[in-house]
Amino acid sequence: CEGADGLRVGPWARWHPNGAPAAQASYVNGRREGPFEAWYPMGPTRVKGNFKAGQRVGTWAYFDGGGWKREGAIEADRFEGPWTVTDDQGRKRAEGSYKAGARDGRWVWYGADGGASAGSYDQGRFLMCDGDCPLLQPQIEIEEALKGLEVESARCYREARKVQPELAGSVELHWQVDPAGGTADVKVAGGSLPPGPLSACLIDAVAAMRLPAPGRSIPAKRVFRFRPKSGFQDELTTLGHCQAKPLRPALNPARAGLIRCVKASRPWPPPEAGAVQLRWQVGGDGRVTGVGVTPDDDARLVACLVKQVEPLAFPPEACQVRYTLRWE
Repeated sequence: CEGADGLRVGPWARWHPNGAPAAQASYVNGRREGPFEAWYPMGPTRVKGNFKAGQRVGTWAYFDGGGWKREGAIEADRFEGPWTVTDDQGRKRAEGSYKAGARDGRWVWYGADGGASAGSYDQGRFLMCDGDCPLLQPQIEIEEALKGLEVESARCYREARKVQPELAGSVELHWQVDPAGGTADVKVAGGSLPPGPLSACLIDAVAAMRLPAPGRSIPAKRVFRFRPKSGFQDELTTLGHCQAKPLRPALNPARAGLIRCVKASRPWPPPEAGAVQLRWQVGGDGRVTGVGVTPDDDARLVACLVKQVEPLAFPPEACQVRYTLRWE
């Protein structure tokens, strides 16, 4: 909810378009405070940690959705001290330290076969390998070459959005890099988006790449995350003792209609970001009454939005609801 000064206070939650929880936190004077957790659209935890006065502090853990975890300490919103990476089998795959948000000192990488490579960093700048770096050096060169995929992934996303303008989510690809630097067995191995034209385009882009020759066959993977620059985000909050989460499934069927109302009221894509806020009362019988809209200067938009909400049936619990729909 919001205080008298318009700043967020107390518990806060956000949901994915499919109704699954996206994030949960608490606010004090408009800044995050205390435990924070966010989830992928299909359920697994994406990130977990704590905030103090709006900054990340303490132990944080980041999850890639496929079982790999990166965990360590954060001070004043920057990585600080020891961090470790573990794979989906719980095996340690990397460890090292950060200083003021950048890798610093000695880092060690562990292969699935038990081999290891080590290297040194100075304020984020890679200095040297310890020994011949049989694991590390090919990975460094390949990761550098993979930066070229950013342009190709953006092209694939633009093409996919011609058919699905609000397409958003992630695609995880796995493949093998052969000893000569070619790519083979490129496949979708995870992500929130189902296989389709976007993933097919990404597979073609990876298959066409020629990477630095590692001298042996090594596995590679990459997670591509996509979010439209012109899209919608929404937030559902409640006043009183009722909880917002049980209301979300009843509201989700109206979301597409609410978006259509907004798009019909203005040029699209919009020249600037905007938002509308709806307020209504849910009675003890689950019916919606007293729907209000802010701003209310567009009568046709207001009527369209109200028409989407009034027929909804919520769980029978007296509740005041506030729903904000933002676009950019």
